Amino acid sequence: MTWPLVRAGTLAVAATLAMVATVQLAPARGPLAVAAWLLLLGVLAVRLLLRWLQLAFPRPRPSPFDAALTDRPAPPRPPAELDRLARLLTLSSASALHAHLRLRPELRPLAADRLAWWSGVDLDADPAAARAALGEAAWALVRPDPGEPPDRDAPGAPATALAEAVAALERLAEPGHAAARPAPAGTARRAGGPPGRPGPEELPRSEGLAR
Repeated sequence: MTWPLVRAGTLAVAATLAMVATVQLAPARGPLAVAAWLLLLGVLAVRLLLRWLQLAFPRPRPSPFDAALTDRPAPPRPPAELDRLARLLTLSSASALHAHLRLRPELRPLAADRLAWWSGVDLDADPAAARAALGEAAWALVRPDPGEPPDRDAPGAPATALAEAVAALERLAEPGHAAARPAPAGTARRAGGPPGRPGPEELPRSEGLAR
């Protein structure tokens, strides 16, 4: 507190001498000089008062609870695969060419595996049944005959259509949907799957696409 007092006193003395000199040398400016001097003294008084309050009532130290909140670890970052799929969906909704060249190759193997395993439908050999099982939104992305690549500037698929397509792929693994079409002979759905083919619990999940 000593140094602030010394500094405030020095400034007050200098301001007083300047005010007196102004009144003596330029009486016409005397009222303005006195007003400025009073304003400076008020500012100095307020600063001294604030400094005294800081010393008299110091800020309390952080409690253990506050320290625990401060030291909380940062939330974990999502897996890199989810980030990649999120970017893929975002770009596909902006560019039809990106959806054709990047999103379609990602969704077709997933749709083919799920159709064959859960519904006994071959995506390429039985397009009518595959279209009925997938719905129009997903079928437009995974159909065997995608046609010519769209123009580079063509708008992508709407976000609602992408969400509907992902939901259709998810529904293929639901028990009620899987029972809607019996698997043909030789493709019975067994827990664990036939040799060389993963069981349903090992099939890739598409939760990341939904995000």
